[in-house]
Amino acid sequence: MHGRALDGGVVEAGDVEEGLIHHGAHREFTLAHGRAGRPGAGERHGDAITDKGEKLGVDDLRGMPLRGIEELEGLGLPLPQRHLTDRNCEDAGVPHHDVILIDLDGTITDSIPGILRCLREALPALDMQHLTDAELRTWLGPPLRVTLLERYGRSEEDLDRFVQEYRAHYFGGGEYEFSIFPGVADLLEDIAASDSALVLATAKPIESATRVLTKAGLLDHFDFVSGTELDLMRQDKPSVIAHGIEGAGRSLNDVTAVMIGDRKEDVLGAQHHGMTSVGVTWGYADDGELESVKPDHLVTTAAELRAILELS
Repeated sequence: MHGRALDGGVVEAGDVEEGLIHHGAHREFTLAHGRAGRPGAGERHGDAITDKGEKLGVDDLRGMPLRGIEELEGLGLPLPQRHLTDRNCEDAGVPHHDVILIDLDGTITDSIPGILRCLREALPALDMQHLTDAELRTWLGPPLRVTLLERYGRSEEDLDRFVQEYRAHYFGGGEYEFSIFPGVADLLEDIAASDSALVLATAKPIESATRVLTKAGLLDHFDFVSGTELDLMRQDKPSVIAHGIEGAGRSLNDVTAVMIGDRKEDVLGAQHHGMTSVGVTWGYADDGELESVKPDHLVTTAAELRAILELS
């Protein structure tokens, strides 16, 4: 299991859902996985949930971290090591991918219902209840700071007030209001069984992404989880991708990798590093958004994605 309580007991994903986040006596420890490359290379994170109102962290809409998360040493569990091989696929000359990176929201999970509900619950803090669901959907992708401060001209105080209200709802259950897109779970299982490293590359903070994958029963398929951090590092997709490649025990200088996602940021992040990009159309992109950035491949179903990756 991927978490331990302070008393040594195992923390289940359901513990968080059933109220763990509301009680200062508990902590959840999670690992950003590192099955490939260096043994136990996952970063150790601890979610310290208190009632004292510590400083709030990253304001990303798709899974803001809990209050008071602190770096803890020596709490990671040993992770098995997978050995990757350098080879090329024999069919059609398509290069074998050392690392397959994939986005979370809009690519693996449909998290719109929970996010929209929590946004709407928090809107009174800004007196913006008039916004439609279509308008709120545009809040997915860019950091909340950009949306509120730049697009709507709100103040830092407005931002802080809204973030606190949103978190109360999101971590009170909204985080787990998602479904998995058809065919994606089986696809991830097959990638995990291959000799390619599977890495999550998400704008979601690592702690939240790990909890969602655990709840979905998908965490064990991944070699590494790369996301945002509390110190505001890796707030752009190229940085998240670079961290994921390193976490998989590879180097950007000699890796053969593919990035899969539903938004233009995923495609542009891949292009930044000169790697293959695959856009999926079942996510949250606006009409024409993916086409405008010219991904190497554009797929409409998990079956088409499977063919691109040459999975049997």
